[in-house]
Amino acid sequence: MDEREPGPDPAPDSGPARDPAMGRYMALHLVRLACIFAVMFGLLIQENRIEGPALLGFALLVGGAAGFFFLPHTLAKRWKSRDQ
Repeated sequence: MDEREPGPDPAPDSGPARDPAMGRYMALHLVRLACIFAVMFGLLIQENRIEGPALLGFALLVGGAAGFFFLPHTLAKRWKSRDQ
């Protein structure tokens, strides 16, 4: 019988494989959060609590609201088409 000394263990697993779905999930929520902040800043500018041009406040308000509703859906659709 060939008795060999056990060699070093193979490299320990560095943890579970990185799931791309978790990154996408986080990206969707970060986009929503950024849009909420844009709407908040737009409202603050419109109410003159923060100095800035009224046009900028309006653009942040409308752009943030549109982004909140449409950007996550657009990103999810793009990722779904890439997976197929």
